[in-house]
Amino acid sequence: MTEADEHAEQHRLRRTTRHLILSVAAVAVFALAFASLYWWTGRSAPQPDPTPAPPSPSATVAPDQETLLIQATTPVGAEGNMITAVPTDMSSATLLPLPADLMVSAGDVLPEPLRLSVASLDSQRPATLVGATTGIRIDASWRMDRKALAGLVDSVDGVTVTIDRRTRILDDQGAVALTLRPGRQRLSGFAASWYAVGEVPRDDAAAATARFTQVMSSTLRRLPDSDIEIREALTALGALAPSTIGAQELATYLLDLSRALRAGEGQTVLLPVTEVPLRDESPAWLDYAGATPLIRDTVPYALWRAGVDGPARVLVMAPEGDPGILGYVRGRLSAAGLTFVDGRGTDARAQARTVIQSRGDRALGRQVKAALGSPRARLSQVPAVPLTGMPWADADVILGRSYRPEVPDG
Repeated sequence: MTEADEHAEQHRLRRTTRHLILSVAAVAVFALAFASLYWWTGRSAPQPDPTPAPPSPSATVAPDQETLLIQATTPVGAEGNMITAVPTDMSSATLLPLPADLMVSAGDVLPEPLRLSVASLDSQRPATLVGATTGIRIDASWRMDRKALAGLVDSVDGVTVTIDRRTRILDDQGAVALTLRPGRQRLSGFAASWYAVGEVPRDDAAAATARFTQVMSSTLRRLPDSDIEIREALTALGALAPSTIGAQELATYLLDLSRALRAGEGQTVLLPVTEVPLRDESPAWLDYAGATPLIRDTVPYALWRAGVDGPARVLVMAPEGDPGILGYVRGRLSAAGLTFVDGRGTDARAQARTVIQSRGDRALGRQVKAALGSPRARLSQVPAVPLTGMPWADADVILGRSYRPEVPDG
């Protein structure tokens, strides 16, 4: 080997050795970096508890009842009215028929028959009036013209009703629209709709409410067991059956309601009313002493929530029966931001001093007392639960015989 060849070989060996050293160093550095990263992440990560705690209980979901106000109308107004309620678990269904002459009011709206609640372009008005009057939260409302009701009945191939006597049914002009024989029979949509909301001579409000309830409850039970088919039926009714919720949401609700009714888990609850003369008529006023316990028992999860569904409800009773005094108190309570509830259909014992009773909220009692301008009123409070007994609203007022509002000086 020449000197030049020996020099080249030595150079090659040195280069190979250098590359080998660099490779080993790189591997060592990589290993050291990986080890450092593993050690650091192990320190920063949360260490498991050697005795893990039991999982915390999941939050309890408050039960709820969804409500729908159903109204069937004629040119006279809403002749058929019913609140329906279905709990979120669909375990039952409640139907609460309301007479068309039930007096309803809310806020600064003076009492008017329920049939007139639809005489407005405000689609929310019926629900607002019914909710404030009954103390039931109304989630949505659904209004059907008589022809739409006929179409709904036809969509379930008619309904079967029992008629106790030969019945002539009049239209809004007083002409005979239909005559029905007595006995159990199947009615088409046309006949059923007239039977439900037409005028029957000599029938009182209770009988009219019963006719509508018979047709409506039977129809609801016979709805298709499919929200798609129910929605198609609703779509076919068109503008004659407007709702404050969408067609799909309404179809889903009606499906749940229908299933609960078919399962035999439905109940129909008639709220007691009192007829009190007003001008030339004797309309119905809710008897809160009997109605409120029924409402609390049957729809406990659909009760009016003060501050959520509207201002606190203040039920005012005047044993002397002076509508003028009630109207004056309405103005004062409404000005104070409270919901006046007319209690003239509820018996209350006459007494000298005004009595104010609030449920679980002493501040509300003081607010009512100040709004009435009656510093000598007797104020009391009962626990928020149990939901039995008075007061029948967030606060109850029994006006004393000597009630006279006092206007502060200045």
